[in-house]
Amino acid sequence: MDRRDIDWSVLQASVVLLIITLAVGGAMVIASAYFKAEQEEAFQTEQRRFLSASRRYLSVDEEERLIREYLPRFEALKAAGLIGEEQRLQWLETLRRVKEELRLPTLQYSISPRAEYEPPDKLPRSDYEPYASAMDLTAGLVHETDLFRLFDGLEKNAQGRFSIDRCSLSRRGRGDTPQPDEANLAASCRLLWLTLRKPS
Repeated sequence: MDRRDIDWSVLQASVVLLIITLAVGGAMVIASAYFKAEQEEAFQTEQRRFLSASRRYLSVDEEERLIREYLPRFEALKAAGLIGEEQRLQWLETLRRVKEELRLPTLQYSISPRAEYEPPDKLPRSDYEPYASAMDLTAGLVHETDLFRLFDGLEKNAQGRFSIDRCSLSRRGRGDTPQPDEANLAASCRLLWLTLRKPS
């Protein structure tokens, strides 16, 4: 059979249909590849959003746990006068009251301005820095136990925390027999009133 014997008019419709089918099939393959790439990109975007939301949720959950654990301690320290502003007036009122309760012959004090404090042991860095105000005390004592009772009264009644930086005792009375209601001993002490606050 020779090519000249083929009736192309009969095959023309089939060839056109084949070309159209191939074109549509190719377009569908290209469109499906494009759609797949688009969907994969959308999936990756949604997965990133999901992971970000999960991390945020876990972070909020952890923050909530930390707040539940540490907020009561923070509030207790704040109520005790360790965090925030100094309670100088309350310290002085407590000193006067303790002096009267113990019937100390004399008690004098002075407080220096608050300054940054470098503790002996390094503290981890935080938003709150340690500060200290030095209070110099001189007291006339009837008996040496009056000094311990003075510190005990301060510790129990004053808002804040203090440490005893140094302290010395010397005899003031006449002879070896202590006199009642007289300053038989002289105490000279330095207290450091400690506070934590955010630096200005």
